[in-house]
Amino acid sequence: MEEEAKRAKRKEYAAKRKQLGFNDKGKEEVDDKILEDLKFNSKAYQAQIEEQKERKPVKQVAPVKGISRKEIESLMLHDHEKFKPL
Repeated sequence: MEEEAKRAKRKEYAAKRKQLGFNDKGKEEVDDKILEDLKFNSKAYQAQIEEQKERKPVKQVAPVKGISRKEIESLMLHDHEKFKPL
């Protein structure tokens, strides 16, 4: 039973490699470590993406109290208020 599952996997890998353009000299069964790892890495990658998608709580920013543009302009010195050289 286990051997049949391995053979089926190898045939699947051979078909995928043929689609990708690999020339395995007509072999119907191929061991491919990269295709084996691809499923595992793909699952880990998808889990990582889902984890990143989860919204993280945003800290509430305290309201900033300051002075308005109008107040700034009223506090600025005008030309007639500046010191003038003698």
